Amino acid sequence: MRWYAERDSSLAVQFVDAVEAAIAQILDWPGSGRPYPGREGRTPVLRTLRVKGFPYRIVYLVDGADLIVFAYPHGRRNPGYWEHRLHL
Repeated sequence: MRWYAERDSSLAVQFVDAVEAAIAQILDWPGSGRPYPGREGRTPVLRTLRVKGFPYRIVYLVDGADLIVFAYPHGRRNPGYWEHRLHL
């Protein structure tokens, strides 16, 4: 977000709004994100949802009533940098 804020404060607000909208979508429809590549068929299902209008995704899983977010990775930088966080 800092990168967007340094360039245009309204863009930073748009980014936050887009992330919040994606989180709201996940909370309303937990299965709306596609299964994370390479982890299909595992339980719990790790999913990924694009943040609309920005090159980011939310990597998450829903475990009962809990939403667990593992990362907000950029679509083109350091792929898989966050995967060490998985202990599933």
